[in-house]
Formats: sequence, C-alpha cells, structure tokens
Amino acid sequence: MTILNGCHGSSELERALDMAGNNRHELETVLNHYRTDSLKYQAAVFLIEHMPYQRGIAYEDTIRLYTYYKAISSSHTDPWILCDSIREADGQFNAQLKIVQNDICEISSSFLIDHIDAMFDAWASQPWGDKIDFDMFCNHILPYRLRDEPLMPWARQLYEQYNPILDSIRKSPDSTDIRAAATVILRYLQHQRIIFTHAIPQGVNVGIKNVDWKIGDCKEFTDILTWVLRSLAIPCGCDMMPVRGDNNVPHYWNYIIDNDGQSWYGSIGYAESEYKAPNTYWIPKGKYGENVTLSTED
Repeated sequence: MTILNGCHGSSELERALDMAGNNRHELETVLNHYRTDSLKYQAAVFLIEHMPYQRGIAYEDTIRLYTYYKAISSSHTDPWILCDSIREADGQFNAQLKIVQNDICEISSSFLIDHIDAMFDAWASQPWGDKIDFDMFCNHILPYRLRDEPLMPWARQLYEQYNPILDSIRKSPDSTDIRAAATVILRYLQHQRIIFTHAIPQGVNVGIKNVDWKIGDCKEFTDILTWVLRSLAIPCGCDMMPVRGDNNVPHYWNYIIDNDGQSWYGSIGYAESEYKAPNTYWIPKGKYGENVTLSTED
C-alpha cells in the first residue's frame, strides 16, 4: 500500500493529521512505515483516528509523587503514617503543577511503531491468537493508554515479565481458552502484595510504574490488570459505575472477552479468584423508579 501526500483515504484520519500540527510528520512516518503491511497500517490508522481524544498529564513534582509509592511498597507501616511523614519532611505534592500533553501533538513515531509491533507480536505468539479477530484486537488489546497517565512504553516489558506465567496453560487442554489464560494472570496478581489505600494523592494517574508497586484503590487495580492482560493479547478493559448504590463513590472493575465473544468480570482486589458472569455482579447498583414524583414541599 502506497501513501500519497494528501490522500490517506479517511476523513477521520485526515482530520487527525490536520490536528497534529507540527507533529503531523511523526504520524505520517508511522503510516509510511507500514505502507507494505496492510493490517499494521490499519492498526496505525485506528490509533491515529482516535488520538485527538487522548491526552496525558505530566507532573512537575513527579519525584515527590513517586516517593509516596516507593515508601508504601517497601514498608509495612500504615500508608497514611508514611505519607504524613513524607509531607512533613519534604512538603506536599502539588497536583496543580502539571502539563497537559495532547497525544496528537506530542506522540513520537518511534513510540507508536514500537507499540504496534509489540502488540502484534504478542497477538501472534499466543495459542488463542487466532480466536481474536482484528476488530477485537484493535478495541480491546491495541490501545496504548488507559487514562491520562504519563505516556511510557509498557507492552514489551510486561509481556516479557508475565508471559512465562502462562506456560502452564500452553501445556494444558485449555491452551486456546482466553478465559482460562486470563484466570491464571488474575490469580497470580491476587497472590502478590496489593496495597489498598487512599493515602496516595487522589485523582493522579501515576501510570505503568504502578504495575510493580500495586498501590491504590479499585481504579488503580483495574488499570494494573488491564495493562498486564493486554500485553499478553488477552482482550479486556475497564468498566465502572459513576456512583455505587450503597456509597457515594465510583467503582471500577475489569472485564475480559472470551472465545465466544462473551464478557466476564473480575478484579485483583476481589476475593473471587475467577471471572464471573455479568449478571452475577454483586456490587449494589443505584436505580430509578419508573413512576417517581418529586415533591417541592418541605
């Protein structure tokens, strides 16, 4: 496939390239790199077309932010006590000192090419790979970010770290079973040291480094499992409810998609060591009555 200047074949792609401004050359470098590989070219187009909606936040006080995580992960002291001590010694982390980076204007061709190649390599390497079609791959494996975390390479690193854990599945009758492979990873992570706490700065996405630290609440735990599963070409993602039915807080959890296209839920923070059917989900949901009259009387 040859790319002609000004003719990329998609209005959404052209819109994204126009929005890239001075970074357009980096994106076109990616497209030209895959001009003879139809599938990877389409994957690049998919990412670039969705890129105008993606951004990352870089904090000027990153070193102090990491100090909280490092201290908590290396100690069994109450996280609140640790964080209070850090604030007294070094001052308060300032989440307002940040730089918003729009991916479409900042992302490099080398990052995208390495990520796309890594995800295709993982997809091709797994015995269940031929159970995953291209649309499933693009939507539930390929994306390079989850939220507004700092953008860092992660796919190859996590694949090398966690892929050996799946060796037992490859030697079993379940070698092509996506749900079985995802369950092995779920159970492995559940047996690691996971620290549930709100002592860390809230509303800040520390990013891929937290896969090693494993600190936070349901949102952080959901991100950790998503990164690991996607690096292994297991289709998955994050789901959430804005407000729990029994508490004034949001809640997050993971979903995976099996060989038959069915979804299952789970979390490294749950007691259940396997993925469950969505209709069995136990977190209380809020609901509206069908015939509700709102009174203005006191």
